[in-house]
Amino acid sequence: KNKDGNKIVIDNRNAQFYSLPWTITYDNKSMDTYNPKISELVRSIIPTEFNNYGKLLGGELIFKLIEEEIVDNLEYKNGH
Repeated sequence: KNKDGNKIVIDNRNAQFYSLPWTITYDNKSMDTYNPKISELVRSIIPTEFNNYGKLLGGELIFKLIEEEIVDNLEYKNGH
């Protein structure tokens, strides 16, 4: 929350695997993201005693699998 009262909310209420997707809300607009950097950001902010702190890294594995699936299914213009 800034000095003007604007705030960014990062939550994972809709996540099935602890941290993905993250939902980022600002100015009544929301977006979902699968970026593991958000998991890293949240882990750097919350205390290690936080419930499920250790499971937040599960998102990185899921992101890597999604990334691999996308790369594996790409069709390149030169046929390779």
